[in-house]
Amino acid sequence: MSVHAGVSAGGVAVLAMTHGPWVLLACPVVAVVGWSRVVLRDHTLAQVLAGASGAVVAAATSRRRPAGRCRPVPVTRPT
Repeated sequence: MSVHAGVSAGGVAVLAMTHGPWVLLACPVVAVVGWSRVVLRDHTLAQVLAGASGAVVAAATSRRRPAGRCRPVPVTRPT
């Protein structure tokens, strides 16, 4: 797996989930990073795609719960 492609794709995914879909305009950067890894013969196309898609899946499944929906946990102290 290409960690370079994963970091770039995961970063774009997290930023898009946080700041909105306009951040997806940065997707060509992910493509350039993947292309450079293949051209430099550091990875195959399959490794680049696996790294990028794995990072996007990890980012999409690791969303935190919004702060507005959290309830405070009652603290009980021993007497």
